[in-house]
Amino acid sequence: MLSLFAARSYAHLAAFRALVWRIAVWPRASMGWTVKVIGWRNIAIGNNVVIGARSWLNVNHRNRGIALTIGDNTYIGIENFFNTGRSIRIGEYGLTGPRCAFIGSSHVYSDPAAHYASTSTTDDSIIDIGVNCFIGLGATIQGNVCIGHGTVIGAHSIVRTDIPPFSVAVGNPARVVRHHDFAVGHWVEGERPSGATFPTEADYLAMLQAGNGFPIQPISAAAATFGDI
Repeated sequence: MLSLFAARSYAHLAAFRALVWRIAVWPRASMGWTVKVIGWRNIAIGNNVVIGARSWLNVNHRNRGIALTIGDNTYIGIENFFNTGRSIRIGEYGLTGPRCAFIGSSHVYSDPAAHYASTSTTDDSIIDIGVNCFIGLGATIQGNVCIGHGTVIGAHSIVRTDIPPFSVAVGNPARVVRHHDFAVGHWVEGERPSGATFPTEADYLAMLQAGNGFPIQPISAAAATFGDI
């Protein structure tokens, strides 16, 4: 009983201290009270960002500076889970569907005699999601993964290897089924041929900023309450 009381007291104290960070982010991002955050000091949230209800932003190693970055004009769907190893980056103009998971860390289970909930967590994986990527409903991005800019990940896909820019990837494990051919101006079947050109991420971001500016986010779709239209 004493252990439970101590844990509850610490949790309430930590939540009160973190309130300052939640208030500070309010002017530039929509983030409901049901969003759980562990590691406010290690999270960078851009302007015009929406983080959906009941999402969980979890920084495991909080002594290395920024570990989770969510870029400007990004929409995070409801019940998303971010679990950082070394770092996770979501590029500008990102879009995730409901119940997506970004798993960059796992509990160490080398000793089965240890209580896994109290063992350390891994810290070597980097998840990097480029500008204007769409991660479909229920997709999981796991481990050391780079997803190139302009890419679409299909619903319920599991991504454990790099996906090149301007691709559509689906399945478990996810594989590229289409790519955008800039020479013809539309999506075509299969992976991009070697040597085919496409915009750099910096040029692509500049193009998006010029054409989209500061988009109005569908905040009601991510709200826990009063989200009806």
